[in-house]
Amino acid sequence: MFFMPLVIIALILLQFDEPLSPEVPALVEQTTAKKTNEAYLYLLGIDAPLNGEPSDIGESLLAYSREQDQLEADDPFTTERAPWPDYEALARPEGAFFCRWTDENCRVRVLSSWNEAPALSEADKTVLDRYRTFMTMDGFQSLAKPSVHEPMPSFHYLLSGHRLVMLEALREADGEILKRPFGCWRAPSIVCALSWSGRIPSLAKWSTWR
Repeated sequence: MFFMPLVIIALILLQFDEPLSPEVPALVEQTTAKKTNEAYLYLLGIDAPLNGEPSDIGESLLAYSREQDQLEADDPFTTERAPWPDYEALARPEGAFFCRWTDENCRVRVLSSWNEAPALSEADKTVLDRYRTFMTMDGFQSLAKPSVHEPMPSFHYLLSGHRLVMLEALREADGEILKRPFGCWRAPSIVCALSWSGRIPSLAKWSTWR
């Protein structure tokens, strides 16, 4: 008989929760799905037409997915379809320099063909600009839900943008080399400068400078 009152008291005490620590609300906020996210919408619509706005295309794609999910939630056997956003996707750069890393000898082709790549088209410049814009965005959070209608972001545009950054860097580096005096294009900058000024040191002195 003495045991039962203890059980009852224990059950009563279990009804009272300890107060949440100050860190809990912040963690809940991080895990709570947001209704919008600028960076995610921009990435979702990064293939928007040349003069289009990626965020607008991203919003329309997400709206399609949510509308179609709602139609099927209301009637699982419905044949009705939400209107799919119709637009012409931005062209991506092509050529040997833009091969897939998984392709055979792609790395060799990239390093051997960069100086043969044509000048950037308007579409290429737009891909590069959008890549740089996306890389400056903070607070990326996916708004995707487990659904067969969920649109997938066009990640390959980020790969193309990164390759364009590489191409730009190679061309700038090549331009700096061509500005050097003839005969020292392959030499380090300090050696080239000293030799051009007629003050290149002897090997003995050079060894003491390092």
